[in-house]
Amino acid sequence: AEYMGDLRKLNPKVNAAHKTPGKLVKYRKLLAAQLPFVLTCAQMPNLMSVVDPYHFLLTTQNPNLFSMEMLVLAVKGDFLKKLKQIVKEYTTHITKNCQQCMGRGSFCEASLEGSCVVGGSTVLFPFQDCVMCPKCNCLYHPKCVPANCFKCERR
Repeated sequence: AEYMGDLRKLNPKVNAAHKTPGKLVKYRKLLAAQLPFVLTCAQMPNLMSVVDPYHFLLTTQNPNLFSMEMLVLAVKGDFLKKLKQIVKEYTTHITKNCQQCMGRGSFCEASLEGSCVVGGSTVLFPFQDCVMCPKCNCLYHPKCVPANCFKCERR
């Protein structure tokens, strides 16, 4: 197995000194939230070609862990660009082009309570601008987050 290191532990000042590691973590978090949609989609074989030659992105669960290969690619400059492209293509697929993936989106949980301030008909995905309840994983618009999760309260 290849060594994976957490940059925050190896050098806590790395994000302050360089913007690239923070951006890499941001896009890797977005990709991690997209993977459950991509890996269960009927079009998955076609979607895998989007990550060529960076298939290792699909296996790393912790977006803060970096292999030497990832760091070398990041220094070369193409890695962040490719990562942004992957996230953009997967976002388009999931939110616009694939009925199966779109059907797995969620409505703001506040809309079920009649208290959604943004508009309850908007479909939310965990990789978009939303807040996820850490207990039940339901989604809210940032402006709609209650003090206590409605879904957890109903349980």
